[in-house]
Amino acid sequence: MDELQIQKVLDTLKTSFIDIMKKIDLDKSDLVRQTEFTIRGPNIHLLMPDYAEFIDSGRRKNRRQHPIQNILRWMADKRIRAPQGTTQEQLAFAIARSIARDGIKARPFIENVAEEIQKILSAFIFAKVNEILREALPTIK
Repeated sequence: MDELQIQKVLDTLKTSFIDIMKKIDLDKSDLVRQTEFTIRGPNIHLLMPDYAEFIDSGRRKNRRQHPIQNILRWMADKRIRAPQGTTQEQLAFAIARSIARDGIKARPFIENVAEEIQKILSAFIFAKVNEILREALPTIK
């Protein structure tokens, strides 16, 4: 299989991933930008940020407080500034307390992504097998 075909499969996987994320309003999120499909040997790898599991399964309320450092990083990425008279750390602490108190609603997507990957790869493999058979059949008598 040539490099162009491999890239086409990876592009199709990424497009399908974005379509799935669009259904849960995350198609323009950092999660989508940070997710990569790569091929290593015979395997296709889906690399997502660690926080993808929290988006997929949510976070129950009345749990341990989320680490402030992670929230500060998120605030910096999103350019969220604390209101005047409040420090960034105070705002991050308030956000962490809110998450611990209220939780985060689950937005399941990983199972859908896995099913879509399986469909795309199955279709690609089926097309390749048909191509090989078409080339081989004229020689079989």
